[in-house]
Amino acid sequence: MTGFDYGVKLGYPAGVRGQALVENMLIRGSKAQGIAVLGYGSVIVRNNTIADTVGPRSWGIEAQGRDDPSAGGVNNSHLLVENNRVVNTRSVGPVGFAGQTALGIYAHEAADSLVLNNFVAGVSTEAANQGAVGIELFLRIPQTFLADGNTVLNEKVTTTPADGTAVSQISTIYTGPVAIFGSVTNSRVYNFKEGITANSAIGQGNTCRQVISAEFSNNVVGGATLNYYLGGQMGSGNRTE
Repeated sequence: MTGFDYGVKLGYPAGVRGQALVENMLIRGSKAQGIAVLGYGSVIVRNNTIADTVGPRSWGIEAQGRDDPSAGGVNNSHLLVENNRVVNTRSVGPVGFAGQTALGIYAHEAADSLVLNNFVAGVSTEAANQGAVGIELFLRIPQTFLADGNTVLNEKVTTTPADGTAVSQISTIYTGPVAIFGSVTNSRVYNFKEGITANSAIGQGNTCRQVISAEFSNNVVGGATLNYYLGGQMGSGNRTE
């Protein structure tokens, strides 16, 4: 399918905890998101090709879990984003457009997330001080995650702040105890300002405790830096080229 705002947009109402599955799709020229799936149970996005997603805020794939009100607000969702090809994801438009961030793959707010063997290339944004992120795992609740075997690349690194992060593990404000355990392994990252990062933000006056174990092992980074931040630990086998 070609030229829609959303190539595929799929969501279940609260309390429906079945499987949301999007696979074997060819999607081109979306103006907002190639694939956007929300589920309270299992969300699977695999074996898709998403090309030329270009608009004011462009995301190739979004897979999202959600707290389930019918289960007392507990998050029982599971994300699998596997074997997808996402190329040429660009945010274009007036500089300063709110939320002008380009994301290749965005997996967030699930009890566990698997992002495996995806290929992401050509993520960019026109706006300075906005992000261009290859793969982002947004971690808000107690959960586990694994990003393994992914290839994330851009053709070059420019001097503007808009290049962003290739593979990012991020946690944000949560009002109770948070335990997050995960790893980024066996991935290849080329030409991003920050290659593989773990970033924990606690805060802003909230009572909050976070326990984060994020290990980075056997990754290859070219034309970029290999960094880790609060809560992350560098494993073995990482190298630059």
